[in-house]
Amino acid sequence: MDAMTLSAPEVTRDGVTTLLECEVRAPGRGRRRLWLRTTGPDVPAVNDPFVALGLLPAMKLGIPLVSEGPVSRSLLEQALPAVQRVHAIWGEDTRHPQRGRFTVIEVQVPYAEDPARGTGTGMFFSGGVDSGFSLLEARDAITDLIFIHDFEAAFPEEPRRAALAGAERVAAAFGKRLIEVETNAKEVLGDIVSWHHYHGSLLIGCALPQQGRLGTIHIPSSVDVGRIVPWGSHPLLDPCWSTAATTFVHDRLDVTRFEKVAAVAHERVLLENLRVCWAPHQNCGFCSKCVRTAFALQTLGQLERGLPFDRPPVTARELARLDLRNEGVGRQFQHIADHLAAEGRDPDLVRAVGIARTGRYHRGVGKLFRGDLSGRVGRRLSSAVRRSATPR
Repeated sequence: MDAMTLSAPEVTRDGVTTLLECEVRAPGRGRRRLWLRTTGPDVPAVNDPFVALGLLPAMKLGIPLVSEGPVSRSLLEQALPAVQRVHAIWGEDTRHPQRGRFTVIEVQVPYAEDPARGTGTGMFFSGGVDSGFSLLEARDAITDLIFIHDFEAAFPEEPRRAALAGAERVAAAFGKRLIEVETNAKEVLGDIVSWHHYHGSLLIGCALPQQGRLGTIHIPSSVDVGRIVPWGSHPLLDPCWSTAATTFVHDRLDVTRFEKVAAVAHERVLLENLRVCWAPHQNCGFCSKCVRTAFALQTLGQLERGLPFDRPPVTARELARLDLRNEGVGRQFQHIADHLAAEGRDPDLVRAVGIARTGRYHRGVGKLFRGDLSGRVGRRLSSAVRRSATPR
């Protein structure tokens, strides 16, 4: 019978890091080595992380998932059925609909007893606004920050070290231990499921080696309650992954991104090390993600501090020429504009956000009047250079 098969895990410890490896076999895909490396001792020798990483791809392929290594009983009996039900109800992978739907599959594994519940409390920390806010909210409870290398994009070595250094500075300032994790799961399995959905189970796969050490792990929310859609990290889905040893908590949904920026802006070490950009360097300052944060800081009177951007104030012309037709992104800019409008400030910036939400300069002949042709060409060239420099 066709199936996705995971070999028993191979565990290598060197006193500082633990390397978990298994072989993944699937019809038409040959044999691939799947690995996960994490700092910290006492990683359970179970296949829980790899089962989490393989579940959604197997559901998309519509084939059983077979683990030759043991899996914690509660993960198999409680977490996996619940996670499968949620994805089966969602059905379609909205970014890769041509690659099949999520279907409930059989999971065949040998049982293992659950690890003892840990006493620590962890939280995923990327250096962004969401994780910075979550750290402030739970600073007294958190004992460990989990930093995943190259989570959204693979960076060259120097920016990669800079990102880690920023996380280390924040961890030291807050008195937390830093757990580093890296994996090749995106390269091995990420082509089957869109990142839109897969990032959530990748978070879980990177967290499950900490069972027995961390009894609770916080996952910062990336959206507010007004924008809950099928998504890999979701307030309904994340708690479903909980096991007898570790509870997963999806953090607050009742806070807008603007409110999160306002909280982070008052904590200098977070602002100094804030990373909101997909560019390899710290922050480019001019992509939509950077402009969104700079606009919020400017509205709060914090942009002139020069952290974390070295850029001039955001102008109405710059805002109007953004493409904010995406409802989620548009709403985040609108929250900032609403704050300005409520205080009777900067009506030109408020109007510019409304123009950007219509996409006026990105539709038809409007493209001819954007007035930033040289900038667009320059950004395209810079993007091409970054892609060529990124290891593959």
